[in-house]
Amino acid sequence: MSSFRYGRDFVITGALMTLLGTLPACVTSSDFDRLRSQVYHQDLERKKQEERIAKLETELSQSKPVQANSWAEMNAMRTQMATLSGQVDDMRR
Repeated sequence: MSSFRYGRDFVITGALMTLLGTLPACVTSSDFDRLRSQVYHQDLERKKQEERIAKLETELSQSKPVQANSWAEMNAMRTQMATLSGQVDDMRR
């Protein structure tokens, strides 16, 4: 008998929670205006971030050729240094 009572209490509690969860929420115009303001400011921030990303991508695309050229020059200098080092070793012998 006690298990039936426990089950009944559980069902009643669940029904009350469901009823409370379905009640309409009250939103005032100031709440709505505050939300609209937050959305507006977040949209401005998003646009700023998109502009910043576009600027950084442009700078990156401009620096890639320069970086590639510097890398090629550095590798050429390493080759020259290895050649000179080999010549110095030959002269020492």
